[in-house]
Amino acid sequence: VELRSQVVEAAHTHFGLPQDPRLKISIGCGAKHVQQLQQQLQQQQARSKDRYDVILVDAYRGSGMAPEVSSEEFFRHCHALLGESGILVINLWRYDKALLSEVTRNLVSAFDWRVHFIPVKDASNLIGFAVAKDFPRVALKKLEIEARKLQQHLKLDFPVYLHDLTVSDPLQSLFIDE
Repeated sequence: VELRSQVVEAAHTHFGLPQDPRLKISIGCGAKHVQQLQQQLQQQQARSKDRYDVILVDAYRGSGMAPEVSSEEFFRHCHALLGESGILVINLWRYDKALLSEVTRNLVSAFDWRVHFIPVKDASNLIGFAVAKDFPRVALKKLEIEARKLQQHLKLDFPVYLHDLTVSDPLQSLFIDE
């Protein structure tokens, strides 16, 4: 869900967003969309297969993060939409301390402390990961191999991202040493 159609057009023309039948993009308010989906699932008593594996949130506009997508209610709706092993990934701006504190409180409350953050090197962004209750722990050695492959393919420093994520997980709720 994207608020502005120009952003979708730019994603297709400049960033290689594919035209794919599996990808459905709606124009509108993401918070309202999530609320409507959650209400539909609740009314239908939807099964696990009707839920989402991943929800990505990057809800910024010129003046900062949209308040509609920083509330505890929004994160509770997102949590309800995720499957048992789903994950919410959110892009945050770490220099707005008040908003970051509010979002952190709301994420922690909605996801029962299953939240991790990693800073983006040389940027003001902070990436938050909030996982559903049965999010599967992943073998770290396998992820390290995949991170090196992605680094070669996409020219992004995935091994560093993985390291930063493991540091943010001192209780090893995301990874197993295998």
